[in-house]
Parts: sequence; structure tokens; C-alpha cells
Amino acid sequence: MASTNTKIRNVTLPGDGIGREIIPPAVHILDSATSSLGGSVLEVEERLDMGAQYYRQSGEDISKAAFEAARCADAILARHSLSGRDGNFAPSEAARGLWALCGGAAGQSFSSYASKTAR
Repeated sequence: MASTNTKIRNVTLPGDGIGREIIPPAVHILDSATSSLGGSVLEVEERLDMGAQYYRQSGEDISKAAFEAARCADAILARHSLSGRDGNFAPSEAARGLWALCGGAAGQSFSSYASKTAR
């Protein structure tokens, strides 16, 4: 009987600062675990169009394309930095929606979070 590999579509949202350092090794660990367990293939899409740096460039804290990619993914690996290092802006409705999509509760702070998305 031939085995079929299920694709697990993961979107990474590293945000700013430490996220860009910790997300790649986390993806490597997930890929190694997925390969060891067999039966699944990890497909990763990195989105850099969110966070404080993106906000300073575009006026948006997360792009519509990044939000849609995360919404359609099987899993999201994110380091949210939506208030920025300087704290000069509050998360938009889209960013709060992304946090809810990841399973964060209203009023809960943004932090490193990995989640299976709801479908």
C-alpha cells in the first residue's frame, strides 16, 4: 500500500526583532519532526508584511495578503510585535482578528504563539 503525504500549509509571521531570529529554527524543528513522523510534508510560506517595521513603511500593521495567507493556512507560527518597539501604534482590527484567529483572547498580550487554525 503506497503512503500519501499530507501537506501541512504553515504560514510564518516573524514580525520584528526576535521573531526573525527564532522563527527559522522553529520551522527547522517542525520540519524535522514532520519528516521523522512521516505521512506529512510541511509547506512553509514566510510573510514579512506585518509588524512595526512594515507599519512604518506602509501605514498598515499587517497586509491583506498576509492576513489572508494566515487565514487559509493549516497552521500559523507567529511572533507578534504589533505594538512595535516604540509603542507608537495600536494593533488594527485586522491584527486583532489575526490574534483571534491564532486563538488569542481579547485583552491577552501579543507574544510568541503557534496555533492550529480553526476551520
